[in-house]
Amino acid sequence: MRIFAVVRKMLMKRCVLPEQIIFFVTNRCNLRCNHCLNYSNANKDLSEPRLDEIKKILESLAPFSLGVITGGEPFLRDDLPEIAELFRLNGKVLRLDIITNGFDFEKIMFLSNRIFDKVRDIPILIQVSIDGPEHIHNRIRNHKDSYRNVLKTLKGLQRLRDIYHNLRIGVISTITAWNENELDQIIHFILNRYSPDTYGINLLRGQVPLPELKNININNYIRSYNIIFSYFNNRAEKKLFSKIFSSYKSLLARNVERVYRNHTTLFPCYAGKLICVIDSLLNVRPCEVLEVNMGNLREFNYNFKKLWFSAKSEEVRGMIKKNNCTCTHECFLQINMLFNLKWIIKILLRFIINMIKQKS
Repeated sequence: MRIFAVVRKMLMKRCVLPEQIIFFVTNRCNLRCNHCLNYSNANKDLSEPRLDEIKKILESLAPFSLGVITGGEPFLRDDLPEIAELFRLNGKVLRLDIITNGFDFEKIMFLSNRIFDKVRDIPILIQVSIDGPEHIHNRIRNHKDSYRNVLKTLKGLQRLRDIYHNLRIGVISTITAWNENELDQIIHFILNRYSPDTYGINLLRGQVPLPELKNININNYIRSYNIIFSYFNNRAEKKLFSKIFSSYKSLLARNVERVYRNHTTLFPCYAGKLICVIDSLLNVRPCEVLEVNMGNLREFNYNFKKLWFSAKSEEVRGMIKKNNCTCTHECFLQINMLFNLKWIIKILLRFIINMIKQKS
């Protein structure tokens, strides 16, 4: 049944519920990073959605493919395991991602054990952020111990992966003017030492504390991503997934490059249709970049469907369609690709071409 729902959304985008929801479960954070998208909100409004509120929201949704738990630092919430369980039992999500700065090693390990004791039947990707060699990472993260703690967390997650077979380890690096020339070094190190299941590179987006960090050479972004493509394309274990992942990521990176260089849109944006953001105040927004709300879930008695199909939400979707947004937000570009039949075909063709090249 799920496959038919996904195919329907590929072919028809009207009157559909999202397939990906990014949920900011807290604004609390234990770091003050110089490139943080949420810097202006971090540690300011500390009110957080209660468990009963999250449950009501997820119960009002149809099953969806991907839930992303972020913040702030999600592992500062002691009830994170219960939140993860709600996403599975009440949201009926097929995969769950949890984004972390990896700083609080002991708490991340403690809560991760509890998460995987509660949720064993779907993949859970814990994505750890690292932004360069030690001196650069610590400068960006504004803490002298951040790099060391991240490596401890990655090592701890490696051990947990041997115990919990639905645990996936992801790594995210954000490319900035401070790290663009040294990013290759940390990518090689992380791939060879910690064998993550996924690795992504993000461009800076939104209102960040130091806007000059956005001034990068996009050629460095592509060069660094090529290291990742090569690694996953040649990876022996999980061979098929790794090669498909590499094919998809290579097209995604090239599309990010084209949008960045040309300031043009390549395909319709499905923000507010197939993907959305719920912030820690329970405002629903089409994406992380646009400063526009579709409504507040408390005002709709936590009924997501009622808010999603409201006149205000339709107005926001119309605005996005009219404006032809040209952001480089990877999470949203991937939805735009994966639910576009033309781009699905291109990913499959890239995969087949890569397979033929390797055999020849």
